Amino acid sequence: MFSSLKKSLIRACSPIDCLAQMTGGSISGKFPSALFLLVFYRVLTAVFLSGTYFVPDEYWQSLEVAHKLVFGYGYLTWEWREGIRGYFQPLVFASLYKLLSWTHLDYPWFIIVGPRVLQACITAWSDYRLYWLATGYFSPDSAIWALVCQLCSWTSIYCLSRTLSNSLETALCTIALSYWPWPWLKRLDHGTLYRPLVFAALSCLTRPTAALLWTPLVLHLLISNFRQALRILIKVVLPIGVVSLVFSAGLDSLCYGRPVFIQWNFLLFNFLSDLGSFYGANPWHWYLTAGLPMLLGTSALPMAIGIYACRSEQKLLAVIGLLVVLANSLVTHKEFRFLLPLLPLASMYAGHGVRYALRRWQLPVAVSIVVATVVPQVIAAFYFGAVHQSGTVSVMHYLRTAASTPPYSSQPSKFSVFFLMPCHSTPFYSHLHRNSTLNFLTCPPSNVDLGEDRLFYRNPMAWLTQRFGDDLKDVPSHIVLFDVLEGDIRKWLQWAKFRSCAEHFHSHFPEGRVGSKVLVYCQPDMANG
Repeated sequence: MFSSLKKSLIRACSPIDCLAQMTGGSISGKFPSALFLLVFYRVLTAVFLSGTYFVPDEYWQSLEVAHKLVFGYGYLTWEWREGIRGYFQPLVFASLYKLLSWTHLDYPWFIIVGPRVLQACITAWSDYRLYWLATGYFSPDSAIWALVCQLCSWTSIYCLSRTLSNSLETALCTIALSYWPWPWLKRLDHGTLYRPLVFAALSCLTRPTAALLWTPLVLHLLISNFRQALRILIKVVLPIGVVSLVFSAGLDSLCYGRPVFIQWNFLLFNFLSDLGSFYGANPWHWYLTAGLPMLLGTSALPMAIGIYACRSEQKLLAVIGLLVVLANSLVTHKEFRFLLPLLPLASMYAGHGVRYALRRWQLPVAVSIVVATVVPQVIAAFYFGAVHQSGTVSVMHYLRTAASTPPYSSQPSKFSVFFLMPCHSTPFYSHLHRNSTLNFLTCPPSNVDLGEDRLFYRNPMAWLTQRFGDDLKDVPSHIVLFDVLEGDIRKWLQWAKFRSCAEHFHSHFPEGRVGSKVLVYCQPDMANG
């Protein structure tokens, strides 16, 4: 009995493949059915498990920029004034905003959820291509489990449907790798290189750091095909590289209104000047000791098994992944999302490891590995995607509702908000979708400007008194803050006649200036209403 059960597990389909078969298709069969089910899954996670707050860039470096491009109002952070960010990724969402505007469907819910749904569709396509990448790299059976590991990964569920440039970069890298001419699969032909290199170039336009993945892979390709290396370089690699750089420079210069070369500015800021350390500095080993464990979660064990079990030539992507980690470790500012393009590769090796365990080990051991890999990841995805750090997003819904009710619905100019929080703690105009007066504590690097957040937190009472004066000139109708700040400015709030209007749960793990609740204080008219 155990033997037959083990065989059935070895041949087991992923939930997506089983559903596809029920509807007349499969991952390895009909393309529309499989892709539709992947899209359905990703859209569900985008709508219900991506509505919490992760990092500022999800809003401030993509949606806020797109919102300003289409609707004429939005906040551009200092990076956009300095020419460090590229417009390629924001324009993806700006296209969606423009479509909603043209069709008069630019309601707040569509403006907020629509970009996540669009990113979810792109990610679903990359999931489909991940199956084919793993099929060619390992086997169809390993590919099924690779897809299971990817779809059940907490990082995948939590991050890849968000409007981060890292999410789009990850999808494009996966798609490009799925078309890559692996030397043990096919004879190299120039025509087979165009498609993967175009997607690779698009990933680099999204985030220049994608070049850390593609540089060693292209070098390996050239070395492996030494006799054709010069021809490949001249006829394929260089033309695509030059065209993509010219396209990037032209697009960004057009959007900025002045000549700008984003790739150089990005390199100068993040690698040569290391100004990113202003937003956090980590030791060189952080990715190895903290970043990778967070990225992989419980997939680390089956991934290690998969790397051990594969042939020597199949360890290529594992080696390149390690090189990417080491290269990123040279930069002082580190975040685990910078390693997101490696997640599909880790899932691929993890899927191969699960397949190996099911074939080689006793059934209880193999099943334990599968359960221990999947269950904790799904639980973590639900907690982080639906509960943790939810207050700074839900408060925007409250403010949007307040702005559309009396007295502000009839007197919109009276509605204004000041976010007395660490800078970029909430979404901004992209989630309010209303051209009201919004202010927050700015935080540019010290060599650009002295941030308001540092001045404020030195002495909150003194800053508020200086900012609004004794006559409370320009005092906003609403103030949003974390509960940990409430005691420090309660006297000023009472003196300025603010009243508590709402509180939103934010986190079970308050830390520093980020509290467990988000509080809203408002003027008496709103409090009474």
